[in-house]
Amino acid sequence: MLDRRSHISAVAAALRVSEVDLTGQPYMTADDGKNGPHAKIAAMRRALATNEIGDALIDRARSPAQLQDIFYGRTTVEVGDGRVTTVPELRQESNLAVLGGLLPDMIDEIHCLVATARDERQRADALRLLVEVVHPAAFVCSILGYPDLARLAAVQAAEAARCLDDPVYQGVADFMRAMTAPRAGSWDRILKISEDAVNRLEPHVTDEVGIQVYGMLHLTAALAASANSHRMDCVNAHLAEAADLAGRLSGGGNAFGLSFNAVNVGVWQVMVAAESGDYPTAVGLARDVDVSPLPRNRRCQFNLEVGRSLAHQRGKEREAVMTLKQAENAAPQRMRNSTAARETVTYLLGRVRATGLARELRAWPRAWASRTDSPGLAAAWAPSASCVTVFVAGPARCWVRRLTHGFAGR
Repeated sequence: MLDRRSHISAVAAALRVSEVDLTGQPYMTADDGKNGPHAKIAAMRRALATNEIGDALIDRARSPAQLQDIFYGRTTVEVGDGRVTTVPELRQESNLAVLGGLLPDMIDEIHCLVATARDERQRADALRLLVEVVHPAAFVCSILGYPDLARLAAVQAAEAARCLDDPVYQGVADFMRAMTAPRAGSWDRILKISEDAVNRLEPHVTDEVGIQVYGMLHLTAALAASANSHRMDCVNAHLAEAADLAGRLSGGGNAFGLSFNAVNVGVWQVMVAAESGDYPTAVGLARDVDVSPLPRNRRCQFNLEVGRSLAHQRGKEREAVMTLKQAENAAPQRMRNSTAARETVTYLLGRVRATGLARELRAWPRAWASRTDSPGLAAAWAPSASCVTVFVAGPARCWVRRLTHGFAGR
C-alpha cells in the first residue's frame, strides 16, 4: 500500500515525476457538478499568482475591520440553503468548497489594503492579516491537489513576514514553507527548513502564541525526520520538545488555526509512528489520545492515520473501516480528497474480497461520488497509487513502468 508520505515521494523521485502525477490528483469526476471545491481554484489561482506586496490589482476593498471580523469569526457568512457559519468553523470542518469561494476575494482586498495603507501601522496590520489568510488558502490548495498554488500562498506569507520583521509571523511563514515544499527527494530539505526555523524563532518565544508556532515547527521537524531515513533520535527529540511546550500552555491553543496543544501533539505522535511504518505503536499510542476537544479537521487526520495503521495489520480490517468512517464523518471533503484514504480503501478491498465488508467498502467510493460537495472517488478510482502506470518520456519511445503492491513497506 502506497500510503506513506515518504514512500510516495520516494517513488515519485525515482520515476522523475511529481507526486500529483503519481497519485492522480486532483481527484475530479467527469461530472462538473460534482467537482465543487475545484470550481473555486481558478479564482484562487488569480489571487495568489497575480498579486504582489505593494502592487494590488484591485482598487477597492472592504475595511480592515470588516475583513478581520469575517476571518476571525466575529461576523457570520452564508454557505447556501439559508445556513450561516463562520470562517473558523469552516476551517475546522475543512469545508474546502466554501473556503475556496471566500478566500480569493479576501486575498485581493488585503493586498489592496497593504498598497493603500495610510501609515506603517495600517500596513503592518494588513500584512499580518495577509499571512493569516493565505495560511488556510495554502491548506485548501494542498488538500485538493494543487501544490503549486499552495507554494504560491507560502511565498506570499514569507514576503509579508519579511516586511513585518516579526519573528512569530516569520515562524508561521516557515511552517507553511515546510508543509508546502515538494516532497519528492526533498525530505532532507524539509527537515532543514523546519530546524532552521526552530533555531530562528527560539530566542523570540515570549508568550503562548510564540510557543504554539514554535511547537508546530518542532512537530513538522519530527515528521520530516521520520520520513528522512527514519532518524528516530531526531524524531524523538523534536516530539519531546513539542510535548514539553504544550505542557506550558494555559489553554487549548489555536493560534493561527494550528491547534497546537497537548492533544494535538498526541495526534502527531501517532502520525509520526505511522509514517515510520510502526503501525502497532501508532495504534497503541492512539488509545491514549482523546481527540474530542480537537477541531473536526484534526479528528479526521487522527482517524485516518489510525485507520491506515489498522489496515496494515491482519485481522484489523473491520476496525480499520470503522475508524476511516469516523474520519469521513469528521471532515468529509478532506477525507474524499486524500491520497492516503484512497490507497487504504483500495488496499482493504484487496484483502477482504467476497465478504460483507468488501461490499461495504465498494459502496463507499460510489457514495463519495454521488455527493456534490466534493469530488468523489468512483470515477477516478483506478488505477490507484499502489498500482500506478507512469509514462516516462524517452528519446524515441514511452516506457511504461508499473508499480504494484510489492513496493517497500508491504
